[in-house]
Amino acid sequence: MMKLIKHEAPEPVDKIGDTLRPLEGWKNKLTSTGGGWFSAPLQEVWESKPLIDLTLLMHHPWKALKVAGIDDAGLQEAVTYECPYTDNRYFWFLPLYIFTDDVPGWVDRIGGDKFLFGSKYVKNVDWQRKVFNDAREADYMDRETVDFPNEFPLSQIDKAMLGHGYTTGTRPGDGHGELLPCTVALEGTKDYVGGSVWVWYNK
Repeated sequence: MMKLIKHEAPEPVDKIGDTLRPLEGWKNKLTSTGGGWFSAPLQEVWESKPLIDLTLLMHHPWKALKVAGIDDAGLQEAVTYECPYTDNRYFWFLPLYIFTDDVPGWVDRIGGDKFLFGSKYVKNVDWQRKVFNDAREADYMDRETVDFPNEFPLSQIDKAMLGHGYTTGTRPGDGHGELLPCTVALEGTKDYVGGSVWVWYNK
């Protein structure tokens, strides 16, 4: 089983914000990368990198990782947080895509019958890229800028799973949070998992 691992040389998800989980506390100097787990996506992600949307495999993205043969290495538990106001549990980070130059290889390893709608659409790299770009455009078509922003599109379900970013240490009035794109490395490959992570800007 392939494992999620920390990046060897992660780039800050944001230079002034903190990706606090799976870290504990505010004093760690690696809060911009969540202790090395998260890195800002490379430009090729936005331009051309082939991808597999995890929701084509399972509706629940963490379960999709397991079906894809990826061990989360305890990251799911480490990024789970509890709302101090409602006791609901959410994820500080949510996996959304596998970025890889070998989509057919991934499909063969996973098994085409494991995909919710079969493997035909998954293996169509151009189709997946179009869906990805169209979703980005639809998410932000009301913005003033014409260019796509470098953000992953999030469904209402994704947003519900990510919650509001408020914890015992990140409360309303103390600052604000933003959901930003990031990648997590995959052991033994040049592939990575892309997703969204809460970045907190403290006062």
